[in-house]
Amino acid sequence: MSIAIQSASANIFKATVWTSGAMILVRLFFLFSSVITAKLLSPQDFGFIGIAGTLFMLINTASATGIDNFLIFKPALSRQSINTAFTLHVIACSLFALLIIGLGFALSGFYKQAALQEILLYAGLAFWVNAVGRIPRAFLIKEMQQQRLAILDASVNFLNALLIITFAVVGFKYLSYVIPMLISQALCMMILFGMARQAFGLQIIKPAAREILQYSKGFMPQTLLCDFLYQADYVVGGLCLSAALLGYYYFGFEKAFLVALLIRGLSEQVFFPVFSKAQSDPVSLKTHYFQLSSYLMLALFPVLLLLAVFSKELLSLIYGAQWLPSVLTFQGILLFCLLKILYDISISLLNATGKTGETLRHFLWVTPPTLVLFFIGAKLGGLYGLTMATILAHSLAALCMMFRIKRCFQWPVSEQLWHLGRHLGLLLGPGFLLFFLKTWLANLNMSVYGVFTLSAFVFLGLYFAVVKVTMPQAFERLVQKAASRVWSKT
Repeated sequence: MSIAIQSASANIFKATVWTSGAMILVRLFFLFSSVITAKLLSPQDFGFIGIAGTLFMLINTASATGIDNFLIFKPALSRQSINTAFTLHVIACSLFALLIIGLGFALSGFYKQAALQEILLYAGLAFWVNAVGRIPRAFLIKEMQQQRLAILDASVNFLNALLIITFAVVGFKYLSYVIPMLISQALCMMILFGMARQAFGLQIIKPAAREILQYSKGFMPQTLLCDFLYQADYVVGGLCLSAALLGYYYFGFEKAFLVALLIRGLSEQVFFPVFSKAQSDPVSLKTHYFQLSSYLMLALFPVLLLLAVFSKELLSLIYGAQWLPSVLTFQGILLFCLLKILYDISISLLNATGKTGETLRHFLWVTPPTLVLFFIGAKLGGLYGLTMATILAHSLAALCMMFRIKRCFQWPVSEQLWHLGRHLGLLLGPGFLLFFLKTWLANLNMSVYGVFTLSAFVFLGLYFAVVKVTMPQAFERLVQKAASRVWSKT
C-alpha cells in the first residue's frame, strides 16, 4: 500500500469515528429532549409540530440541489466557481425558505390554526440559515475536517436540546421546537463560516453556472426519488393496512433504520470526499472503494447480526411486550443493512465522480417495481407481507446497483459479489454459535441481561478470531488504527 493511501486511510478512520460518534450523540440528545417535552407539551402541540414537521422535511429534501456536493466533487475550484456556487445556493434556499413561510399562511387558513403560520415562519428562517451553512460545511468536508464538524454538531444539538426544554418549561408550547432550532442553526452557520475561512461573494459566471447546474440537475431528482422510496412503503401500508398494523411496521422500521441512517451519514460525509479526491486515479478509487466498504462491513456486520438475533428480547425489554409484532420488521431491516453498506457507498461513489445521471437512472429503473412489490406484499400478506416486500425490493435495488457500478467503472459484478460474500461468510460459524448459546443459556433460566452479555462476548470474540485468521491484513490495520486513536488520547 502506498504512503498516500496509508495516510488517507488513517484520516478516513479518524473521520469515521468522529462522524459516527456525533450522529449517535445527536440521537441521544433528541431522545432526551423528547422525553422531557412529552411531559410538558399537550397532544395538540405535538399535532401542530407534526403537521409542520412533515411539510418541513419534504421541502428540506426537495432543496437538496447538490451545489454543496459539487464543491466537494470538483477537484480544483476557482474564485468565480466558488462565488457562483454560493450565489446560486443562496438564491435556491431563499426560494425554498419563502415557500415554507408562504405555505404556513396557506395551511393556517386551511386548518384554521394560526399556530401553523407561526411554526412555519420560524421553521422557514431556520431552514434558510441551515441551508446557507451547507456551503462552508462542504469545504470542511472536502478537507476531511470531520472531527471539527462532529464537535460542532454535537455541541449545537446539545444546546438545541437544552433550549427546547427551557422554552417548553417557560411556556412557549408548540414554538418550543422551532425557535430553539432557529437559534442553534444560526449560531452553527456563523461558526461554520468562521471555520471554513473562505471569502464568499455574490457573483454568477455563466460557464461556472452551467457546470454547476449540469452536476446538480441529476442530484436533486435522485435525492427526491431515494427518499420517496424509503417513504412509499408507509403510503402503501396506509392504504392496505389497519392503523395498528401500520404502527407496528413504522415502529420496527424506524428503530432498525437508525443503523441505516448511520451508514448513509458516513457515506455522504466521509466517503464522498475521499472518492472525489481519488476520482482521477482509477487504481486509487477502486482501492478506496473495496477497502472502505471492507472496514465498515467488518465493524457493522457482527453488530447487525447480534441485534437481529436478540431483537425480540431487546424490543420487549426496552419498549415493552406490546411491540413484539414489530420484531420481524426490525429484524428484516437490520439484515437488509448487510447489503445497504455497499449500496450507499456505491451511490456516494457515483455522485463523487460526477456520475449523478447514472444514480438518477438507477432510481428511475428501480422505483416502479419497488412500488408494485410494496402493494402486492401489503395487499396479500398484511404486516409481514409488506415487511418481506420491503426487504426484497431494497435488496434487489442494492444488487442492481452492482451492475451500474460495472457499467461505469468496469468492475465485474462477480468481484463485488465475492467481496460481499466473503464478509458475510465470516458470520457463519460465529452466527451458528450465537444461536446455540442463546438457546442453551435461555434454557438455564439465566436472565436476559446475562444471556445477551455472555452470548455477545463469545460471539464477538470468535468473530474477530475468524477475521484475524482469514483476513489478517485487514484485522491488523483495524487494530492498529484503533490502538493509535486510544494511545493518542492518553
